[in-house]
Amino acid sequence: KATEAAGSATAAAQSKSTAESAATRAETAAKRAEDIASAVALEDASTTKKGIVQLSSATNSTSETLAATPKA
Repeated sequence: KATEAAGSATAAAQSKSTAESAATRAETAAKRAEDIASAVALEDASTTKKGIVQLSSATNSTSETLAATPKA
């Protein structure tokens, strides 16, 4: 029984260490993703400049802030 308990404790410690390592790697990756995203300046599009647009399938829109889809 003592050997089994020691083995279980060792396995639990290894699992904890593995989980902590994975959490650290995930936090590092999330920080990198945030840094990359903040470095990219995405602005709304207009009739005179490129940028992010909202799509619309409306067939009767006169909006200059929405971009038509092929369905429109």
